[in-house]
Amino acid sequence: MTALATEKPKRKSTVGHFRVWKDVYESLEQEAVKREVSLNTLVNQLLSAHVRDDVVWEEMGYVKLTKNSYRVLLNHISSDKLDELGPALARNTPRAMMLARTGKVDLEAVLDYLRFRSRSGWFSMDESNRNGSVTICFMHDLGQRESAVLRSYFVTLFGLAGIHPQVITTDSSVVVEY
Repeated sequence: MTALATEKPKRKSTVGHFRVWKDVYESLEQEAVKREVSLNTLVNQLLSAHVRDDVVWEEMGYVKLTKNSYRVLLNHISSDKLDELGPALARNTPRAMMLARTGKVDLEAVLDYLRFRSRSGWFSMDESNRNGSVTICFMHDLGQRESAVLRSYFVTLFGLAGIHPQVITTDSSVVVEY
């Protein structure tokens, strides 16, 4: 197979004309330079993230919370209650979102949901497939208490699709294998 045949097809684009406040335009130019992308690419990324993710978060009543504030909240939950937090967070909203996004709750819907969540910046997600097993590593910078919450969250979330993964945690990661 040639390199050309393995490339993803380019998205079709269209020309649109928008008026943008000067200070916003200058900020976009600076951000494009910082990210080492063209202004056009940056604007496409921002608009895509808005229509693909931000609109969904807004419809769900998303509350913006800094990681530091979340750490404070986690530290006020007793250690024995941390395991209860993950399943409570995984049961309702994720199921509704999976149904809204894909029309079903199965493994692909769970993975789609987790990819969506990883774009929010709370954790990064790296997927690999080795020897017939899928390994997903979720990296975060919120410490061991967050790993405990994520562990029970992922077990419950995959359980919605009938998958019972092996889960390993560290202070900064949760590895899910199925």
